[in-house]
Amino acid sequence: MLWPEEYLTWIALAQGVLDFSLGIFLLLYYPILTLQKRGLPG
Repeated sequence: MLWPEEYLTWIALAQGVLDFSLGIFLLLYYPILTLQKRGLPG
């Protein structure tokens, strides 16, 4: 690692990016994930 003393900062930054990405995913795909399939199997 380039800056070992910044380890916790990088972990926190990565967690923030993952949380943000998950939030965007859920906002965009919520209608797809929750709509009924109009009686189609599967």
